[in-house]
Amino acid sequence: MSSYVIQPPPFGDSAVAAAARRARDQAEAARDLALQAVADAEAVLASVDGIALTGRKIETRHSLEGGGNLSADRMLQLVGDVAEPGALRLYGTGADGARGWFPRSVNRVRYLASASHTITPGARAVLVRLVGGGGGGGGGARQVLGLSTSGGAGGGSPAFLERIYWAAEIGAVLDFVVGVGGAGGSGATIDGTAGTAGQPGTFSSVASNGAPLLYAFGGGGGAGGGLAIAAGGGGGAGFLGAGGSATGATNGAAGAIGGVAGNVSNSAEGAGAGGGSGASGAVGGAAPAGTYTAG
Repeated sequence: MSSYVIQPPPFGDSAVAAAARRARDQAEAARDLALQAVADAEAVLASVDGIALTGRKIETRHSLEGGGNLSADRMLQLVGDVAEPGALRLYGTGADGARGWFPRSVNRVRYLASASHTITPGARAVLVRLVGGGGGGGGGARQVLGLSTSGGAGGGSPAFLERIYWAAEIGAVLDFVVGVGGAGGSGATIDGTAGTAGQPGTFSSVASNGAPLLYAFGGGGGAGGGLAIAAGGGGGAGFLGAGGSATGATNGAAGAIGGVAGNVSNSAEGAGAGGGSGASGAVGGAAPAGTYTAG
């Protein structure tokens, strides 16, 4: 029978156990260090708890308030602010300079005659709309039974112009001149008599500090109804000129830049021709020399 001898490992069980113990001791030491670090941090926090940080502060100015040092909680807000200012309100200053929420308002003014307008204090911009005077229609002719005749023609349309001005670029007062529509021609009351022509409309304008800003020219007058001839319509106003008045069967010329000439009737019988349409836009031309008068 053979016999065997089992040899232990070179370092034996005692070396493995020693290594395990060292690893355990190191882990426990690391845990103790971590616990001590937590305790130290809590001690530091406890030592500063309740200390007023008066050396630091939040400064506010102008429309913001609520600042101060950090000895207490701070809430920043707008001067004059409220929890629910309401719909369509704007934050700004009132007529007395106080800050707060104010209704969003638009001051609309309509002038049917020449006048001066003072711009609302605090306004940022002004929208100006001008309409010139329309041309008057011509009066109808009168003829004996059986002979051809025509009615008076229509007057030309005036120009319509609008433009936005910043309040800072114009004066505080605007002077408006409101154009007047041309008088209509008189219809004939005696047989064999032509109607009289309508008168042209005058221009509308606005000026600031005596300096013209915008013009809207008037339409031309329509021709009176003729005897056996057609009546021409007045010309529509343009950006740079008034519409021309018609003469007999000749239609009124178009106003410069944007105006439309008056129409011409196709027949010497019946209604007169219609007037031309005026320009519409956001620019204005120079005024005719010597025609401006502040309202």
